[in-house]
Amino acid sequence: LAAARAAVAQELARAEAALTSEKEKLGRLKREAIELATAHDAAVEELSQERKRRVELSAELEEARTARDQAAQQAAKLQQSQEQYLEVQKGAGASGGLKFAAGAPATVPEAAAQAIFGDLEMGRSGVTLGELGLGDLQGLHCLDRALQGIAVLMAWRSDMRLAVFGLWLLCHLIYMLNMVYSRVF
Repeated sequence: LAAARAAVAQELARAEAALTSEKEKLGRLKREAIELATAHDAAVEELSQERKRRVELSAELEEARTARDQAAQQAAKLQQSQEQYLEVQKGAGASGGLKFAAGAPATVPEAAAQAIFGDLEMGRSGVTLGELGLGDLQGLHCLDRALQGIAVLMAWRSDMRLAVFGLWLLCHLIYMLNMVYSRVF
């Protein structure tokens, strides 16, 4: 009986050691499972962020393509206007005078304005600063370009026409009132 008890005690000790070993394995597996779940959650979050980034980059790429297409269209219009300008200049040089076809731009700024704004009234008088003998005065060129820009803007926007006319009318009214005031008093 003592031998049987000793054998059972040994068997019980071995079973408890095996149970302890299995509990350690189970604890280690639980820790690994928690680590894997944490890594999985981090990977899912990273994937979600990458998807958001991909959507943002796709939107930016589409905007860039649209901007590139618009720039290409404007460049094509400008190139076409420059070609028309050169053709008109060649025709003017061959005829010996500055005769332009109706609606054809006479200068590069007018050609660019016509390309951008379409066929608007350019306010061209037919006389350039060079024809008047004032071609070497840079200040007049700046003033001429500014006035051409205002003319294009006035042809394009009716409120700009109203503003310029209103300013002229106000100045004229002040001048007339000054003349009347100086004569009366």
